[in-house]
Amino acid sequence: MPSSPAVRLPVLAALFVCGVVLGLVAVGVVALESTIRSVTLPWGLALAVLGVACSVRGAAWLLGSRRAGMAVLLGWFVPTFAFSAVNPGGDVVLTDEPRTYVYLLTTFALGLAAATWPLPEGAAE
Repeated sequence: MPSSPAVRLPVLAALFVCGVVLGLVAVGVVALESTIRSVTLPWGLALAVLGVACSVRGAAWLLGSRRAGMAVLLGWFVPTFAFSAVNPGGDVVLTDEPRTYVYLLTTFALGLAAATWPLPEGAAE
C-alpha cells in the first residue's frame, strides 16, 4: 500500500468503486441456476460468493493492506444493501428466499474473513 496519504486515498476510493461494481454484478448473477435432470444447481450463487471473497482477498494481498480488502467489501455492501431493501414502488431485487440469505450471510462472512486474514510475510500494513 502506498505510504503517502495523497496516493492512499485515491487507491482506496478506486477499490471502493470496484467493490460497488462487483456488488452490482453479483446481485445480477446470484439468481442464475441450471437444472440437470431433476437437480437444480445454483451456480450463480457460488460464482457470486467466491467472486466477492476472491476479490476482497486479492485486493488485500496485492496491495499488502487489509484496508484494501475492506474497501472492496464495503463497496460490495452498498449496492447489496440497496437491492435488499424495499423500494418506494414495492419492488425488491433480492427477494425473501433462502438463496438470498445464503448469499448475504456467506458472502459477508467469507469477505470479512478474506479481508482480515493475516497477510504474507513482509507486507507493509
